[in-house]
Amino acid sequence: MKSESRLAFQKSSQDSDRSAMVITCTPLLWKMLVERGRLYVRWEVCRVENFTIAICCAKCSLYGHNEKMWQQDNVTCSRCGVIGHKPEDCTADKQRYATCYHFGQKATDSHVTGARDCPARIHAERRMVESTNY
Repeated sequence: MKSESRLAFQKSSQDSDRSAMVITCTPLLWKMLVERGRLYVRWEVCRVENFTIAICCAKCSLYGHNEKMWQQDNVTCSRCGVIGHKPEDCTADKQRYATCYHFGQKATDSHVTGARDCPARIHAERRMVESTNY
């Protein structure tokens, strides 16, 4: 198993002595681990789940690329969804978060851009999983 996987990164929790470890592995090993749902490391039982993180561009507030890939000069405010200013320069009275606004959601003020329960983020992560060749 060691030759089929490697540690990508480890993320420690501030309020616990536990941490999350993200590994990269072969498609066959990935399938086996996800189906089992747990992995034994030393004397610990570790939960196994698919790691997905959708990248959200800081300039246009859309998923699928980062700000380095954004080719245009204009920026979209992630707070109100208007093209032409940054969130720190926003004067809008009502918040209308850009990702869900551009995704076509009606209730765009119920969560912040990039929240785990954001429908646009969930859709982007689902698309990413579906396009990955496991």
